[in-house]
Amino acid sequence: MPTTNRQSIRRRFLRETYTGIIGTATGGAATTLVDTTYQDTAADSTTGVGLWLYRPNAASAADQVRRISTYTVASGTFTHGGPNYAVSPTTDSYELHFFLDPRELNECINRALSRCWYKTLTPLSLITDYDMETSGVTNWTATNSTRVKTTGVSGFHGLQVLSVTASAANGYVQSDAVGAWPSTSWYMQVRAYSSSGDTGLILRAVDEDNTTIDSVTLDEISSDSILGISNLGKSFQAGSTVTSISLRLIVQDNLGVGRFDDVILHRINSNYLRLPTWVTSDKQIEQVFTMRSTERITGGTDSLISDYIERGTPLRWHMEHDGSSIDSTAFIVFDGYRLTNMPVYIYASRPYPSLADETTTSLSVDEDLAVAALKLEFYQLMDARPWSKGGYGPALQKARADFLALQKHHMPRLERPITSIW
Repeated sequence: MPTTNRQSIRRRFLRETYTGIIGTATGGAATTLVDTTYQDTAADSTTGVGLWLYRPNAASAADQVRRISTYTVASGTFTHGGPNYAVSPTTDSYELHFFLDPRELNECINRALSRCWYKTLTPLSLITDYDMETSGVTNWTATNSTRVKTTGVSGFHGLQVLSVTASAANGYVQSDAVGAWPSTSWYMQVRAYSSSGDTGLILRAVDEDNTTIDSVTLDEISSDSILGISNLGKSFQAGSTVTSISLRLIVQDNLGVGRFDDVILHRINSNYLRLPTWVTSDKQIEQVFTMRSTERITGGTDSLISDYIERGTPLRWHMEHDGSSIDSTAFIVFDGYRLTNMPVYIYASRPYPSLADETTTSLSVDEDLAVAALKLEFYQLMDARPWSKGGYGPALQKARADFLALQKHHMPRLERPITSIW
């Protein structure tokens, strides 16, 4: 599916609703932006006064939004009444917004995206931030390495992966600890590849004293972002004194870079796992099932598993939580099933995430659907304002109908009852 970004969604909305103008500056100074396209001596000098002048790509975020105070018709100069620009506009792309502060419209875009859902496959685990979908890296402690969440990486299930760059041989990150019963059997797995050429990656389980319990290694993982991705998995036995388990993601070569996602840890013969933080309703979950490997690479029955996996039998389940919504500590409990040395996945619907920047973050969301959802958010907001006196009612009704029609076309049946209150 083609990708889009916040700027593309917003500008298409402005063009289709006639709620703004998009232009390119031909000059400017500390308090002005010039666009000679608007040199028009026949124009009213009050044209544009009070509108929001938005420079979304300004070098300084403090320069992005101003209100127009005067318009000089002879030169096409818009003068603003705010603080001086730190960097004057020269050939900047800009927008004039008629109704809303553009920052408020950007918030409308994020609310609109929360109406748009997609289906995804994700494993379940007891590790906090196992799917790398939180915004920070605080649940992954770095030793002789640096780590950062990376978006837009092909071949993984979620929106983000954890990129780890070793600053010494065998640099690693370590997960938060999971409480463990002594002398119990466990299964661990991670989806990973090297993005810096061939380098070894290791998945290691350690106890509360950081003593190694067990490891699984792949010595040369291809840097290919899709074909080179491997699932490193192994079952192991916790010792008689073990009270907690953490997983380490290790990059063997100095300056090597590993990318990791879907870090699985569960206790064999137990019947519960943590749910992803983005699951807020049991209606999102369509199916829960095991993944079984069709091929083992090396190391016997419990070592490296290939990337060729297929669905097993769907499982019966329920959720343990209070109230109508659930939080990140909620668990899924399996009815009549005990965990083995194979991971459990859910197939579920997920809302698209917010966009915090203009163009560097892209989403594989259908732009028609995103713009339709934005129109619904915009007209709903405008109609709710006291001075509108319901004047936006017809436009709101049409936006609602258009969005629902596109929703039925673009999103699967499972998602439709979840995405809209209408």
